[in-house]
Amino acid sequence: MDGLTDQKLICRVCGDIAAGNHYSQVVCNGCKGFFRRSVWNRRQYSCRFGGDCIVVKECRNVCRSCRLKKCFDVGMNPDAVQHERDRNFRSQSGGMDEPEGAGQMVRAKKLCRTIESQTESTHAIDSSVGSDNELPSLLPLDEPDDRTPFNLVMNEKRVWERDDDDPITIPNTSNRADITFQIAFLNPSSVSKRYPMNFKPAHILTPELLMNGWRRHFVYYIDWISTFEEFQQLSLHDKLILAKNRLVDHGWISHSFHTMLSGRAGICFANGGFHPHRTDPLWEERNLQIDAFYESQTKATVDHLIEPFASMKTDYAEFTLLKAINFFREVSEPGITPEGSLMLRQARNKYLKSLYRYLREHHSAGEIDTDNAVMERFTKLLSISSILTALKSMMDDRVVMNSCFSIMNFDRLIVDVHSGDMPESFPRPM
Repeated sequence: MDGLTDQKLICRVCGDIAAGNHYSQVVCNGCKGFFRRSVWNRRQYSCRFGGDCIVVKECRNVCRSCRLKKCFDVGMNPDAVQHERDRNFRSQSGGMDEPEGAGQMVRAKKLCRTIESQTESTHAIDSSVGSDNELPSLLPLDEPDDRTPFNLVMNEKRVWERDDDDPITIPNTSNRADITFQIAFLNPSSVSKRYPMNFKPAHILTPELLMNGWRRHFVYYIDWISTFEEFQQLSLHDKLILAKNRLVDHGWISHSFHTMLSGRAGICFANGGFHPHRTDPLWEERNLQIDAFYESQTKATVDHLIEPFASMKTDYAEFTLLKAINFFREVSEPGITPEGSLMLRQARNKYLKSLYRYLREHHSAGEIDTDNAVMERFTKLLSISSILTALKSMMDDRVVMNSCFSIMNFDRLIVDVHSGDMPESFPRPM
């Protein structure tokens, strides 16, 4: 074919490996079949997200309307589909003209298939909205001057630098937080003073440093979620549910990213505490009580969070965007109001779009196949959410087991966060 090199053919619709020239364009078998069925059956789809969804192989089936529009935009020829259909019909009928009455039957069957396909399309789109297990279908590049990453980084910087004037050193580790989550949420200063955070391996982690660092992270987390306008618009009921459900996730992603920046193998805490992985030079100096509590959790964190962050060379903008996306994912736990659920979905979609735009602008230079390269990185970053869910489940189990075996004497707040229960004191919407 003219203009083709010896590189692999790429589908002009979704970016998958192409099977050749079909209906006047180089496309894959999937898009070929989709276009043929749509034209043959005169299917009409509708997009619920503005009509400009990004069409890539990983999520090409989510929005059929935008996929068909892309087929036409790249120049696929519907007449070629009809000619192929006519040839097939003449071949099957021995070249005879269509008998009288047969056309009406064919058109009736076609109408039935059209109605069925539209119903199927609507169900497919509805089922895709709000799912955390598949890529979103709404990634329009309609805001080239997107300041969202910059704003998130600046908010992170402001939160990071907050500290209380007195004391400026790490407060006494004996100050326990034996309070409920709701009280702590409404009054974070009762959990810990704000002191300069330092995710560096300064001291081997002990039970006291673990709980002290956890308390400092709690205040950092409350300060961070308070920077989001979307969060401020939620009812107190929804704020409490969302804040409690996302605290552990935020802890793992924050500790893992900053540990990656330190270049060490293990887990770094906000107060300079460090629990080494067996590959770290300080492994022999580890605290055995901490090691008994974490067990395989340390290896899982290093293997599935810290090392992937390092291999991708994840930058700070990606880190803050990923935190926002994970924080605003729709909760599966009962209790969130329909209004809150809608707000979470809208916020998450906003930050998903922003991450995709950021990747296109900063991680596509020199790539032969920009869309595929960007989507691959996009997918890898989003897969971290499932890892966080698994780590949270592991840690919840560890805290419950700890209460049975008394490995460490945790604060009531820590136990409350990992219990998964919604306290009776949570205000209920009227």
